[in-house]
Amino acid sequence: MNAANRAARKRLIERWLENTVNTVMDGRLGHTYTVYGQPRPIAGFRAGSLEINAGIETGRLLKTLSANNHAIARQLVPLEWEITGHVGAFMSGRNLRLEVLWPDHLAERDVRLTDVLHKLRVRPYTDGRWLAGVSDSGNAVTLSLDDSPHFLIVGTSGSGKSEFVRAMVAQLSTLRLGAPAGIADMILIDAKQGDSLGVLQHYPGVVGPLATDIPTTRAALGYAVGLMKERQSNRRSDHKPVVVFIEEAQELLSDAAIVEMTRQLVAQGRSARITCVLSTQHAINKSLGNDPTIKRNLAGRVCFAVTDYEASKAATGDSAIRADRLAGAGDSYSIVAGRVERMQAVWIPEREIEAVSNYQHSFERWPEFDPGVCDTLRVLAPTQAQQSNGVQPFSIDAEAIAVLNAIGTGNGRRNGRQVLNNALGEAGLEITDWKLRQLLKRGRALHDAIEKHGGAVGWSDD
Repeated sequence: MNAANRAARKRLIERWLENTVNTVMDGRLGHTYTVYGQPRPIAGFRAGSLEINAGIETGRLLKTLSANNHAIARQLVPLEWEITGHVGAFMSGRNLRLEVLWPDHLAERDVRLTDVLHKLRVRPYTDGRWLAGVSDSGNAVTLSLDDSPHFLIVGTSGSGKSEFVRAMVAQLSTLRLGAPAGIADMILIDAKQGDSLGVLQHYPGVVGPLATDIPTTRAALGYAVGLMKERQSNRRSDHKPVVVFIEEAQELLSDAAIVEMTRQLVAQGRSARITCVLSTQHAINKSLGNDPTIKRNLAGRVCFAVTDYEASKAATGDSAIRADRLAGAGDSYSIVAGRVERMQAVWIPEREIEAVSNYQHSFERWPEFDPGVCDTLRVLAPTQAQQSNGVQPFSIDAEAIAVLNAIGTGNGRRNGRQVLNNALGEAGLEITDWKLRQLLKRGRALHDAIEKHGGAVGWSDD
């Protein structure tokens, strides 16, 4: 937190504020606006920002300053402030917010957790809270497991996403930070073969071995779903929080069992004090198991730099908040409980993480995965002869099972349609007539493909 840089940023942003307010109020924009309250200049770590309230005409002012790739907004920035990226303009609460990246020599990227704890004298580790970063106004940004039922962390390679997740795990462990031991138990799943979370696998509070592939991820999530159902049945309210981290979730959510268990956890986990934190490079539904209910329940968002506008919109849920214009290396938006804050995320050097003593897991191996925890899964079982030829059983969702059952037993379109209706009803699924037609089409193709490759469509003995 360089003092000379802070002074230089302050001078630039004060000149920018003066230029902007004078231009807005003196009619040079073709309309004289009234500015209410005191405009707010914010000299952040990676960007300078202004917040202005023009009352009911704030939207009109936003449109004017945003026109032609923010051409007018760019001219209001002082000449000595080299514009190295895009100018941002969007609504933040009732205010118009303008953002411009600092030149590289004025930007600050190195915001270490221990430095922030010392300099800002914050101690967030109560009630499941942790320090996420420092806002562009210089205040600590703390988040809580109670702020949102579940969290989605999004960012491209090099954006700071993995460092943020590591800092979150380390803080929820808390033993080395002098906070109450064991804020939360944690389940760590890392599709990057441990490259991101492997260094944390023996931290206090991590209850089982690091899961890095589909079989171990199934076992870890199966344990979490079983724990959730056990907690729901005893109806106690004093359970210790459990946080399930899934790093690079898009690599694992191609498996139907993992999708189904993740869906259950994000839909029902809050009542059992189980929180899911999914991190991914791509926030589109296709990358999250093609089940929109998963993303819908990931209400808390921390968005790092992404590749383009569409990726930003998918990540933030807002077309005006442009994560594709973030500067990378920890520059991020925290979007939690309706609050949007630009922040520089904290990080912990790897040598500090490695200095923590090893702790024993509750499980040296995860309990064997029980498909019974997946309420809507069934197994497609090969015949004995096919098993001898190496054809393996595999799981798919109840909807697809109903389709296959209908196609496999139906004699003609009408009968297949009726069987499908009955099967869906037995599975407790309600769908529209349009979707029914789509499922029949999908089912025929799936049925033919399975049998073409030596599979058998039918119910297993399980």
